[in-house]
Amino acid sequence: MRIKVLKIIVWLSLAAVLGGGLYYLQLSNRHKAIVKTTLFAKLGLSGDWQVSYGERQTDFYSPLFYVDNIYTSMEGPKAMRGFQINPTDSSLVWVNGFETSVMAADGITELSKDFMCHTNMDYYDQSYYSKWQIPNRIGSNYPRLATLTNGMESYRYPEGFGFPIRADEYLYLSTQVLNHNLQGPLFGLRHKVSIFHEADGPELKPLRPLTVFMMLPYDPLFPFDNEAAKDDPSVCIPVETKNHNYEDANGVRRSGHWVVFPGQQTYRNDITAQLEIKDSLQVHHIATHLHPFATGLKLINATTNELLFHAQAVNHKDRVGLEKIVEYSDAKGFTLYADQQYELVLEIDNTSGERQDMMASMFFGIYDADLDTRLKSRFEN
Repeated sequence: MRIKVLKIIVWLSLAAVLGGGLYYLQLSNRHKAIVKTTLFAKLGLSGDWQVSYGERQTDFYSPLFYVDNIYTSMEGPKAMRGFQINPTDSSLVWVNGFETSVMAADGITELSKDFMCHTNMDYYDQSYYSKWQIPNRIGSNYPRLATLTNGMESYRYPEGFGFPIRADEYLYLSTQVLNHNLQGPLFGLRHKVSIFHEADGPELKPLRPLTVFMMLPYDPLFPFDNEAAKDDPSVCIPVETKNHNYEDANGVRRSGHWVVFPGQQTYRNDITAQLEIKDSLQVHHIATHLHPFATGLKLINATTNELLFHAQAVNHKDRVGLEKIVEYSDAKGFTLYADQQYELVLEIDNTSGERQDMMASMFFGIYDADLDTRLKSRFEN
């Protein structure tokens, strides 16, 4: 009887392993990475986050990522955590810059930044704006503090500007691996994420993050079978319909992550509604997120046809990936007006000979006059 029970257990175990294996093989590359990353973490092979606190800089070292495959954007292993700039300090600090480096498993040797897909830092807008007694801001815009990306792995706000926050207030960090080119044996790496900050002072001016991005309409009934998208840049084939999927005010389905075909193409997207300008906005910083084969993203005043900023992108010549994306950082800045229209213009040169995926976003740092008034009052009283 005991032998029979053991045989049943063995056969059930084999069936479970076989079924699990077949299920795993049917998963997308992105979901396979999630399974592997979760398994490595459960087995204790990835380690945990490590943090180094400093007076002007806080460094976060991610768990170990195992790279064993080609991972295009949004596909690679990733890690997430809540964090504080300094959990033992409740004073106000001003965040003024960000950087992500790729490190070998030892956490010391620096590797190619081509293995960095993106690093996102978010703030909790309900907590943040409640403390500053600006409740109408809660939920008005996605609370993205910063995005670092392949081609723009670091940036700084202009001198005298920053994002004010208590050092012990919680933020949220996520970082993900990219690997367009290297096929070979499994190896490990870490992401080192640095946040630069300075002490409070009356001369500093606050910036408020504001995200705008390109999203194109698609057919919700036949999202992946739209031949017109090959020649018509006003429509698209989404990469998927679960993530980066939106519905505009007219009920039209749009995707912020879509397919681009071989060759040159130009995409345009009106972002006036995303800006939600009540009076005017003064822009002092722009960080840009693009994918390989993008050659530039322009911010255009469509009313005056004025080019406000051109985030030129330089692609590697010998491999897939972005070498550099131009940053905008200026203490003088420029103004966006409520009675004018604005658009993003994306330029593509897909030299790969096959379909590629694309995203295009700009992350503004705009002068926060309302918060500045509240901050200045602390030194006047």
